[in-house]
Order: sequence, then structure tokens, then C-alpha cells
Amino acid sequence: MARNPIYSFFASKDSLAPLFLRLALTSIFVFHGCQKAFGWFGGDGWTATITSMTDANNLGLPFLIAAAVIIVEPLIALSLFFGFLTRLAALAVTILMVGALVYVHTSENFLDLQTPLLVLASGLALLFSGGGFLSIDRGISSGLLPDVG
Repeated sequence: MARNPIYSFFASKDSLAPLFLRLALTSIFVFHGCQKAFGWFGGDGWTATITSMTDANNLGLPFLIAAAVIIVEPLIALSLFFGFLTRLAALAVTILMVGALVYVHTSENFLDLQTPLLVLASGLALLFSGGGFLSIDRGISSGLLPDVG
């Protein structure tokens, strides 16, 4: 099964480490995603966040990129919680954190960079390891995919 590219995408070892990374990232993306999308947890909500992200004096992002960030963050949380499409969610985490480091956290103060760097490293770890124990991905790769190749 190792030569099946779909299997490789879903494959994951029966390890607890990715589970803990997934749950930690889930909590971060639920919090920040729901702040941006719904205004929960003291956030600004969709309209104010779009305005802030697209304002030329602030980030100056195009509307579609700002909207994509707001939509993707809660989806990442959902995906990581269940361990479904973990590598795709981890790739999204990696892209978002690189963008955050380039556009948002431009301070030279290391204290401002610690959290985005940790989230970036966690995303990269999940990108390479997969969902781990108790993930839908592991169930797909271990029992549902046909032997191809």
C-alpha cells in the first residue's frame, strides 16, 4: 500500500504525539477563527475583521485573501479535531503562519514571534507525521484504502 499516493496522504503512525498537537492547534484555531468569523471570545466578527485586514493603513490584504483566512481558520479547527485531512489542514496552518509572520508579526521583539513560530512548527510536524492516534485519516489508511501498486 505504500506506493498508493492516496494512502501516503492519509497514512499515520499509531502515535499519541500528533493527537496532542492536533488538539492544541484545534483550541488555538477555534479561539482565533471564531473571533474573526463570529465575534466570539471578544473578537470583532466578520465585517470588522474584513475591514481591518483590507484597510490600506493596516494589512492591506485583498478581500478574497482576507475572507479565505477568516473561513479557513474554523475549518482547520474542525479538520484537526477529527483528524480528517490532517495534512491538508497542517499545510493551511503552515501557510497562514508564514503569512502571519511576514505581514502581522513583523516586530523584532522575539516575544511577539514565539506563538506564531510554535504554531508554525506544530503545523509542520503534523504535515510530516499525519493525524496519529484517534484520527479519521489513520482509519482511512489502515482499513478503507485498496492495495494499489
